[in-house]
This record gives sequence, C-alpha cells and structure tokens, in this order.
Amino acid sequence: METLLNLPKVELHCHLDGSVDLHALSQLYQLEGLTKTEEDLLKEAVAPATCLNLTEYLRCFPVTTKVLASEKAMMIAVLSVAKQAAAEGVRYLEIRFSPDFIQTADFSMEQVVQAAIEGVKLAQAVYPIRLGLILCMMRGRSEDVNRQVLGLAEKYLGQGIVALDVAGDESKYPMPLFKELFLEARAAGIPFTAHAGETGNLDNVLWALDYGARRIGHGIALIKDLSQAEDLKSAGILLEMCPISNLQTGASVSWETYPFGIFRETGLAVSINTDNRTVSSSSLTQEFGTLDAQVGSLTVGDVYQITRDSAQAAFLPEGDKLALLDELDQAYQAFDLKASLR
Repeated sequence: METLLNLPKVELHCHLDGSVDLHALSQLYQLEGLTKTEEDLLKEAVAPATCLNLTEYLRCFPVTTKVLASEKAMMIAVLSVAKQAAAEGVRYLEIRFSPDFIQTADFSMEQVVQAAIEGVKLAQAVYPIRLGLILCMMRGRSEDVNRQVLGLAEKYLGQGIVALDVAGDESKYPMPLFKELFLEARAAGIPFTAHAGETGNLDNVLWALDYGARRIGHGIALIKDLSQAEDLKSAGILLEMCPISNLQTGASVSWETYPFGIFRETGLAVSINTDNRTVSSSSLTQEFGTLDAQVGSLTVGDVYQITRDSAQAAFLPEGDKLALLDELDQAYQAFDLKASLR
C-alpha cells in the first residue's frame, strides 16, 4: 500500500459536501454555534458499507451542506478536501458541488461560488496540488434554478470553475429533463460531465453523449450493452468510475460483476475516483487498493495509464493539460511500471 500511496494520481469525481473530513466538519458546526463531535458525525455523515439504494446514500449529504453557508466555511471545506488529496499524491483534483444546495437567504449561489474559488486559491498556495471546480445542476430542482447554476458556470469559467455537471437521484429524473440546459451549456462553450448510468439506466448514458457530455459520471449501466462502447470511444468519452461508492449504492451488486476490468478490456478510458471521501470512508489510495484486491491484480503501470487517461480528460486548458501530462510522465520514471501494487 505504501507504493500506491506514493504514486502520483489524478481525481476527477469528488463531491465537496461528501468529502469534508470529520475534524473539519466538527469545526464547521462550532462556527455555527453547534456541537457535533466526530463520533456523532461518524454516524450521520458516513454511509453504511451497503446501502439499500442511492437514495439512502444521499441522505448523508445535508449533514454537511447545512454548515457550508459562509465564506469561511466554504474555504475550510475546500482546504479539507485538498489536504486529504495532496497527502496521497493527487496532483490534480476536480471538486464538484451544488451552489443551490448550499445557498441561504443570506448567502447567495454566487457568493457560494466566489467563496469556493477563494478556497481554491488558498489551497493551491498551501498544498502541492492544482484544483478545478465543477458546478452541479441538481435533479429535482427547477429549471430556473439550474439555469442560474449554468449562468454561474459561464460567468466564472476559467476563474476556478472548469465545468458543469448534473447530479442527484438519477432514477427519478432522467437526462432528457436537462437536454435544453446542456444544449445551452454547449452553445456557451461550457464543458460538462453528467451523472449517468449509476442506477441501471443505459439510456441516460447515451442521452448524455448525444447532448455533448465530454465525460460520464459512473456509467456502470454501459455493461448492459457493450456495443455502445464504440460510440463512447469514438467520441473520446471517459468514464468516471467510483468503485467503493458504486458497491455501496448498488450500482454494481458485487465485486465479481464490477465492470472495471471489462471496460478497460473494451478499450474505454476510465478514471478511478472516491466520489465522496467521507460518506464512503474512502481515499483514492483505497479505491485502487480495493480494485487490486477485489477485481484483479494491478501494476504500477496500470495506475499510470489510468492516471494519464484521467489527466487527458481533465477540464483544463490545453497548455495546462500538457504540462500536467509531462509532470506525470516524469514522476513515473521513478517507478517500476511492471511492479505489483502489493
């Protein structure tokens, strides 16, 4: 595990409100004049190892979002996630969140976004990591609210915001409900990913591809019809896989059927991600380690290829992307690519 911990990594799918560590979360409650011990938060903010469904998993998030509605709180949250990632060798991390779920009457969505951007600036000054922010439109919210999120993504694109997403309960709110919003995003030049195929609906993946998504969050349902993989490969689409979360929520029913190996054999580009570091009690090191133990032996070279594919799919300007790829190539020269992770 020490070798894996030291390997340079890239993470593309990490939710802010699911990844604030328990110590920082306890501090956020203190800022609000509330008392929540880390032991209390362990029960409320961490999901069971096996959830009944995605809905049960999502119940953990309000514990955090309810104490993020100030500039200081947002900065503490971003710093918490950046610190965790930097400590395990993550060189580039994209953090996503819904400004709508954090806003209050006294703290607007725009103030939420501005505070997160300030948090990114501070985190990058303190830790050896680069960050990008993805704004999430949310399933179940009004089109007007989601259009405001889209507008904020357009306004702050290139100033810390790197892309747009749609998240939430996919089983209740399929992709066609967001078609017009994504077409508007595409017309405005805002790159976007989309949570799709996490709850068994392959059509959501195909719709997201059709609307112009450059990545797919989870995409597990693609296993139902691998013939569709050719279209994703042709379009250069990467799947943001989150193994531990995918087993928790039932997106995959067992490690024996988890499609990581099949997707790679098919030639699909995949990234490995935590999804929610706190809710899933995970780290990127644990995600790779679990895959190695449960799905099939991985080598340092496998991690390198996945990391490189992730960097290639990052929502970065081309010059910055090339610099990141060069940084990774040089860093991995210090490792034996044929070596086992164990």
